[in-house]
Amino acid sequence: MKEVNFKFNDGTKNTVSVEDAFYKEYEKMEAESKRIDRKETRRHISINVFEEQGIEFKDENSSIEDNLLNKETKESVQNAIKQLSEKQQELVYQVFYLNKSLADIAKEKGVSKSAITQQMQVIYRKLKELLKNF
Repeated sequence: MKEVNFKFNDGTKNTVSVEDAFYKEYEKMEAESKRIDRKETRRHISINVFEEQGIEFKDENSSIEDNLLNKETKESVQNAIKQLSEKQQELVYQVFYLNKSLADIAKEKGVSKSAITQQMQVIYRKLKELLKNF
């Protein structure tokens, strides 16, 4: 006979005597569970974990020129968005910053999805015109 220790979520512990055959199976299941947990943990570590710890990775493909161009691009897009009407700006904000679907926005506003799609097409054309020299 072997003893198996159980620890429950509420913090209580319990020891149970079991037969040797059951204990062997229990050990196999525990080892497999630990292996799966380690595998899942390794698989789910993202770059965000490193960034939270202050670890940064150098982008070998990035240069000062690229960074300046990206900054100019961002500023140009922001300036173009500022030239849209308030309603259009709000729609851009909901779609691109809040990641709302066109269907969700349409439902909130009480209009059809095609109406929101048409509004987005107008916004795209206007932004394309405003950014054509960029």
